Amino acid sequence: YLATKISREELKKAIEEKWTRNTNYEEALANMRQRNLRATPYCVKGLCGFRFNTTDIIPPIFTVEPKDLYNGYYLVNQGGNLGIVNYYGQKKVNWDGIIDCDDMNYDKDNKRILFARKGKWGVADLDGKEMIPPCYETIQNWNTNAYRAKKDGKWGIVDIYNNLLTEFQYDSIGDLRNGSAPATMAHPKQPWKTVSGYIDATESKVISKRD
Repeated sequence: YLATKISREELKKAIEEKWTRNTNYEEALANMRQRNLRATPYCVKGLCGFRFNTTDIIPPIFTVEPKDLYNGYYLVNQGGNLGIVNYYGQKKVNWDGIIDCDDMNYDKDNKRILFARKGKWGVADLDGKEMIPPCYETIQNWNTNAYRAKKDGKWGIVDIYNNLLTEFQYDSIGDLRNGSAPATMAHPKQPWKTVSGYIDATESKVISKRD
């Protein structure tokens, strides 16, 4: 069994090396980068791949049509195993089943995997090791050491070890800019009112109220 598994891995590697070392492939990559173009998904007889003009970037090996994540990457699916490729068709997250998940996205700033299992999202490294377990309604990159996550309809900040940095009390938390992020929450005594302000980049300060 082990010998069979190794031979399969070697075969897959040999197939990948064959197309990535092809002169036409290299020329297509250079052309895309120079002209700021992208590879296009295409499907043949129920399998999907990527091509640029007439050059195969990835031959048709995926069993589901690639999904554009609109962040410079595609979600690919090979027999239920998910992976990520960039708009040039280059592999970023292997589709060898390194992580058991139902959905996936890519944190390009920190080179980590955002993954979902049974409708809940978490974070893993590129080897598939879970850093934040899948326990949130959604999770988004906030900075190199923290993520904004949504739980029970409210947003909060957790670090990469899933330690809580702010309570889940915010209706919204914006992108971090110049050391702080805009946020909104319900007024503590008049919940029908909205309080707006900023969360400090240290993730330790609660919202600063504004009149």
